[in-house]
Amino acid sequence: MVLKILVHLHKYERCNCFKREQMPPMKILYSISLISALLLTCACANTGTPGGGPKDVTPPTLLKTEPQENQTNYSKKRVTLYFDELVSLDNPAQKVIISPPQKIPPITKAIANKISVLFEDSLKDETTYTIDFTDAIVDYNEKNKFGDYAFSFSTGAVVDSFRISGVLLDASNLNPISGVIVGVHEDLNDSAFTTKALTRISKTNQNGFFSIKGLPKKPFRVFALGDKNRDYLFDQPGEPIAFYDSIVAPWTEPCQRPDTIWKDTVTVDTIIMRKITCFKPDNVLLRYFTEDFGRQYLAKRERPSREQIGLTFGYKSKTLPKLTLLNSNAQNWFISEVNPSRDSLRYWITDSSVIKMDTLLIQLDYLKTDSANLLSPRTDTLKLISRTQHLAAKSPNAKKSKKDDANKSIPVVHLDARINLPAKLDVNAVPVIEWEAPVRTTYGDPWHLYKTKDTTWIRVPFKIDKDTTFLRRYNLIAKWEFGGEYKLDLDSGKIESLYGRTNDKVSMTFR
Repeated sequence: MVLKILVHLHKYERCNCFKREQMPPMKILYSISLISALLLTCACANTGTPGGGPKDVTPPTLLKTEPQENQTNYSKKRVTLYFDELVSLDNPAQKVIISPPQKIPPITKAIANKISVLFEDSLKDETTYTIDFTDAIVDYNEKNKFGDYAFSFSTGAVVDSFRISGVLLDASNLNPISGVIVGVHEDLNDSAFTTKALTRISKTNQNGFFSIKGLPKKPFRVFALGDKNRDYLFDQPGEPIAFYDSIVAPWTEPCQRPDTIWKDTVTVDTIIMRKITCFKPDNVLLRYFTEDFGRQYLAKRERPSREQIGLTFGYKSKTLPKLTLLNSNAQNWFISEVNPSRDSLRYWITDSSVIKMDTLLIQLDYLKTDSANLLSPRTDTLKLISRTQHLAAKSPNAKKSKKDDANKSIPVVHLDARINLPAKLDVNAVPVIEWEAPVRTTYGDPWHLYKTKDTTWIRVPFKIDKDTTFLRRYNLIAKWEFGGEYKLDLDSGKIESLYGRTNDKVSMTFR
């Protein structure tokens, strides 16, 4: 619209209809006011973001602190840092570490251009306090990092400034581990880690690096702890840990560090070697692991058949439980089948009178983990009921003639075996044969192994050895030829179990 008015005014001037000296003053003032109002309206209607300059890459600058850095004899519970711009904290719960460790976490927050730390615990006398912000301080808009920064003050007359640094690695694969508490103990006894909180702490970064700051010049023991209950001591056996096997005393020594002066962003002007103070040791290596621990308890009891009892425990054990049969005088009435970790036990009943019993009352004496995570003796009474009918038992309601019994064929139930022979066998494999029940007798030479040669099966040498760790398992040992075709045969009726069942015939071919 403003453009149209200007065009019309221009045309009016060209036709000599618009002359300043001839236009009345009021008309001139009216025209100027109208054009100004229209321009102002258009300017307000077309809002937009003003063009900006280059991106802000400058980190915030620390202006002052309350109290002063490294101030002594400070007893107040608040620390405040003032910056030249708006700041915020990036993940303070994980990155901000305060030593000595606090039972009640301090309140740490960013407000406008300042960062405030308010201690909730009472401060100890004659103690150096260190607030290690790591790289948590950033500016509010662009998140430029202030840098690795730690603030210290002392409630006494001296500020301790020594450090112990190093790397934490996973003991199983030597990869660095981040976010783990690493601390020191001034009590040099080995058991102090389990009864007293760590004296001072740090936390590993994404590269596994840690630096414990604000230490006095005295010897320490160094530990890492996967602290699950935030008490800064090793009081739960399931907590991962690491420890340095030597006593460490921090020290300092003069050293040099290169300082680069740049002509521009890609061209080096000068490299200057500057003298600095290095804090030692800075190469402590910790290997992080989890102790082999589990709670021992009776997790499951069962009687899957009349001939067997199953017991499952919550963790492996060094000892075996003791079973006492309460409702029978039978002695040596079972044989046990135990896995290597002794947490899964199977008992095969060998006394026929016990097999016939529907209910077994058993006193079980074993070790159980108590509330103090120690193994203590425990006695339970187990009531195991079999809901399967004994083979010799007959229903009282069954009325059959001898003729019917003679004409009815009874199916033969064979002793079953699982043989892990795939169609293609690895040349270094040891096939396993596992019977469904313990073997009592082997008659003659029931097993045969053959190999093809010129379309003819010829016998080859082999052994079948009983497994030393599993009662019902046997290993087939032979020297396999690459690319060979084999056949394994088992004659029927040659293997008999504890309960009188015999095997069926087996024939398997494989390469």
